[in-house]
Amino acid sequence: LKINVKKDDIYLISKKKAKIEKPTVSIKRNNVLSTVQEINVIGKNLQDALLEVEKFIDTAVLSNLEEIKIVHGVGAGILLKVIREYLKTDKNVLEFRRGKYGEGENGVTIVKLK
Repeated sequence: LKINVKKDDIYLISKKKAKIEKPTVSIKRNNVLSTVQEINVIGKNLQDALLEVEKFIDTAVLSNLEEIKIVHGVGAGILLKVIREYLKTDKNVLEFRRGKYGEGENGVTIVKLK
C-alpha cells in the first residue's frame, strides 16, 4: 500500500528510534495526449487570444500533432492579422495557410508544426 503525503504532514509517533525513509513524491502530469486539433478564439481580446494560441501550440507539440486549426473568424481582420504575425515568430511552426473551401476559408488558419 502506497500513500502520497506531504513531507510536513509526517511526524514520529513513538519515541523509539525508527528508520525514517525519505518520502516518495509522485507528480501527476496533465494528459497532454489530447485529440483536440482545433482552437476557437473568436470574440477574445488580442492578449487572451494570443495566450491561448501559444499554449495550444505548446500542447499540440507535446502531443506530437502535425497540424492544427486556429479558428479566429474574419470580422475586422484584427485577430487574423495578429495571430498570423505571431505564427511567423513561433519556433514550433513550420508553415501556415488560410483555410480552404470547406475548412473555414479566411476565418481559420491551418498550422503545420515541426
